[in-house]
Amino acid sequence: MQELVGHKAAALAAEAERSMARGDVQAAGALAARALSLHAGQPLALAVRERIAALAAPGYSVVIPTCNRLDILQRCLHCLERQTLPRDRFEVIVVDDASTDGTADFLAGYHPPFTLRTIVMPRRGGPGKARNAGIRAARGDIVHFLNDDALIEPHVLALHATLHEALADTPVSVLGRFDFAPPFTDTLWGYTLQHGDLLFRYPTFTHNGLHGHTSYYTCNISTPRQQLVQAGLFDEAFTGGQWGAEDMEFGMRLAALPVPVLFRDDSRSVHVHDVAVEGLARTALVRGGGAVWLFAKHGGSPHYARIGARDVAYWRNLPTRVTERMRELHAVLARTEDLRPAPDPVTAPAPEGTTAPYLRREDHDDMHRLCLGLWPLRTRELLQVIDGVERMALDVLHAAERGATMQECAARLYPAQLFIRFFHDTIGVCGVDTIRRFCPDAPPLPTLDDTRGATPDAAPDETTNGTPNGTTDDMAQPSAAPPRAGKRVLLACNFFWPSVGGTELFIETLGLHLRAQGHHVEVACRWQENRASEVRHGMPIHAFRCHGKFTDPTMGPDTERYRTLVRNGGYDAVIVLAHPDNWACHLLAGLPQPHPRIIMLPSINAENMEHWAERGVLDDIARTLRAADVCVAVSENGHDSRLFTELGVPQAFVPHAMDPAPAPWDMRARLGLPREVPLLACVGNFWPVKNQLALLRRLADAPLDALSDGTPDWRLVLAGGALPWEKERRYFEECWQLARQNPRVRMLGPLPPEEATALIRDADLLLVPSQGESAGPLVVLEAMALGTPWVATPQCNAVHDEGGGVIAPLEDFPRVIGRLLARPDLADELARNGRAHWERCFRWATVAPLFDALVRNGSIPVGARMPDDLRTARQQLADAVLGV
Repeated sequence: MQELVGHKAAALAAEAERSMARGDVQAAGALAARALSLHAGQPLALAVRERIAALAAPGYSVVIPTCNRLDILQRCLHCLERQTLPRDRFEVIVVDDASTDGTADFLAGYHPPFTLRTIVMPRRGGPGKARNAGIRAARGDIVHFLNDDALIEPHVLALHATLHEALADTPVSVLGRFDFAPPFTDTLWGYTLQHGDLLFRYPTFTHNGLHGHTSYYTCNISTPRQQLVQAGLFDEAFTGGQWGAEDMEFGMRLAALPVPVLFRDDSRSVHVHDVAVEGLARTALVRGGGAVWLFAKHGGSPHYARIGARDVAYWRNLPTRVTERMRELHAVLARTEDLRPAPDPVTAPAPEGTTAPYLRREDHDDMHRLCLGLWPLRTRELLQVIDGVERMALDVLHAAERGATMQECAARLYPAQLFIRFFHDTIGVCGVDTIRRFCPDAPPLPTLDDTRGATPDAAPDETTNGTPNGTTDDMAQPSAAPPRAGKRVLLACNFFWPSVGGTELFIETLGLHLRAQGHHVEVACRWQENRASEVRHGMPIHAFRCHGKFTDPTMGPDTERYRTLVRNGGYDAVIVLAHPDNWACHLLAGLPQPHPRIIMLPSINAENMEHWAERGVLDDIARTLRAADVCVAVSENGHDSRLFTELGVPQAFVPHAMDPAPAPWDMRARLGLPREVPLLACVGNFWPVKNQLALLRRLADAPLDALSDGTPDWRLVLAGGALPWEKERRYFEECWQLARQNPRVRMLGPLPPEEATALIRDADLLLVPSQGESAGPLVVLEAMALGTPWVATPQCNAVHDEGGGVIAPLEDFPRVIGRLLARPDLADELARNGRAHWERCFRWATVAPLFDALVRNGSIPVGARMPDDLRTARQQLADAVLGV
């Protein structure tokens, strides 16, 4: 009888194994449980259960960014040990933002009762970048942000989890309190901050009420991960002197989805980082700089909208008399940090008729108006104001000596705190380069290029200058060519920085290389409200309110302004990269002579050709292409090259180029992915043409089951941003829901370019399921350079002339992937083939001189085509993989 039971358990375990191979984790778990109920030690059933446990994700992720506050962080983590939410239902991700106080060593040896994961940033990037790293690594459906100085009460995580479960069909962010506590609030200074609106406005929020983006405080707030990713994650440009509003800016994008903020007064945490006078000044400084960036991105009219260049220059270099008087004022106010007026506000009620406990700027209208108008004041006026504020502070001290209550003293102290806040806010406003969005005549601040020898960590809160797409201004610059007489070149495209994508990256890099060749380079592109500067890496940007295609009712109000710039801007050459029906290309047709040499890099794929034929506009496309002095094909034999030949337009073959600079850290470790499990990567923004949805469906229908060791397991990571338009938004949501059903799949959202490159480097395979690509796309060139084999659909145009991968229809992807994972020898050979092709043809050292020749001469020598030996070897390897 026992033998029969053992056979039954083994049969159930085998069926559980087959269910795992098919990707049916739920069925596998049920079968393994039945097998173990018959035979508790059944080895195959135990193995299946372990693999399911490895796939299982906690529903709740707590993300804590920290930097050099180990003592406070330890107290924060201790509070998490006492949470009533079951420990298997949440994980904690601590992101150490390059601390130097032993934080990393402590975390490495810390073994709490909950799942702890640690990410150590290699260099300081600010809280937004740290939170983004936590979001990408998070496995929970809900992400709860905590400050490292937030001590939450034991029920807080359970409360948030319950609320999100109850509101599963209505995404919200759940905001909790973040309050100062005794003994700090027993002092006059601490009491006034706690009961005022200078740091937070919790007393104005309604319990269980919905609030807007200005209440998105990341001290103690939880949001569904889908919406965090869909909103585009935190803007990593909020760093250095302007990181102070990054959470509210992100709240604006969440509100647009819409994801409102639900305030819960019973979700309480203690703020253990006391904010003294100097702390309030520092906070106001960075919040002021961050607010400039927020207004620059999203519009609006701040109180300094009419600020002038002289105002900015003055506040950047305040006279010594002013700074010395401010130090004296700080010293007077610091005396309130130890002052404890009687009676104690905790035990004695405020006398009838005294000021309400909550202090708000609206109740101090005269001082508020004065503070909003500080920026045009000069030395004499400022000294008079400082003298008046000092008299207020001394009056507070005298009132306390005479026995005034805490509430009475706080009402008198609040205007002085308001002044401190706005004085340093004004310094922060003028101290960031983004102020030039409101004051174009303000002198630019030195860039990192101007201070190349400086120590990166010279100041505690300073980091390398971030940019909105997550890159840094200390990116590798091309080597300068020997001095030559340069040309004036205009690069034209649809989207450009801060938008993130292959075209944007290519245009930016091309511009840098042309500058290195001695040319003066400018950029013409679509206007974007979140572009906070009109210069990028030394290249002036001309922004136009143009959009869409010539088949649309309108291409925007700036079409003639764009044509005028091209014709009269003094350029020797214009290089335009766009679809030929897009405004950037089409508006160059019929341009009156004289005009600069026009070099078009038209984006053309099979879908475009079918669409143009159906619309009957091929003649218009031909007219646009014939407006170019030369059309550049990025594929040897693709749709672009064939169309140019058919139309008889002058053409040159210049492939795209890529010199990858991956982040140095291990992306598997950063994302918490098992090292022994195959990693598949798919990198691209969520345009429907990128076809991620069909890839997810195909892998769900036919999971991998061909690994050589008989343990079919894998992880698919999709990196890319969601798009804001309705069709694309629905597409992203479909992808998310399908990915959510498969524990092997993770969607990361947008990655900084160096991290996207590192993901490709660390993957076993790059998957490119696109329905249509004009070029390779660029991620294929990255994979070739990094030695990662790729699998792409035939619609990817230039991949037919690129080494290192296999071209197959999407329905064959599971078979091809399984074959490559089972035959690492073939995968390695493909990787070497791709690397060799990249080294010969696709480096900027090879491609940049071709563009230089086009700019100078209008023609190039023939070259850069795929060598015959590599083409033959690639085809033989592909045949071996496909079983041909």
